Amino acid sequence: MTGYDRFMPGLATPEPGAQYLSTSIITLHPFNVGSVHITSTDPNTAPAIDHNYLDNEFDIQVLIEAFRFTRTMFGTSPLKDLIEEEVSPGLNYQTDEEIT
Repeated sequence: MTGYDRFMPGLATPEPGAQYLSTSIITLHPFNVGSVHITSTDPNTAPAIDHNYLDNEFDIQVLIEAFRFTRTMFGTSPLKDLIEEEVSPGLNYQTDEEIT
């Protein structure tokens, strides 16, 4: 198992020598609220961390729209002229449910 497979399970493994373009879509100011709680009086014990990622429906919709915008951007020249195909997730992912 390569590092890529370990961190991105289920995605296509890059071909050696091939060229790829990737992007990351994030929310800079999410509306979800996580928490950190002390779990012990021992200062060496790690706290309980609940990131609460994607708990807010608005955050999910923002990411879906950002995904769609990115796909549109990559489908427009001059980027379009450099890209042969969308490897992951693939153009068969179209609906909100498929994207999420």
